[in-house]
Amino acid sequence: MEKKNYVAPYKRIRRVAFVASIPKTPSGKILRKDLIQLATSKL
Repeated sequence: MEKKNYVAPYKRIRRVAFVASIPKTPSGKILRKDLIQLATSKL
């Protein structure tokens, strides 16, 4: 059986990007805007 039969279309993984390090704030939260820019610039 394939997993795509169990997962809603909007939840399926569309892209995967590997980065050396994830940008974070001093308190440890992920900087989502910076991460998105980093991922889209590499594609």
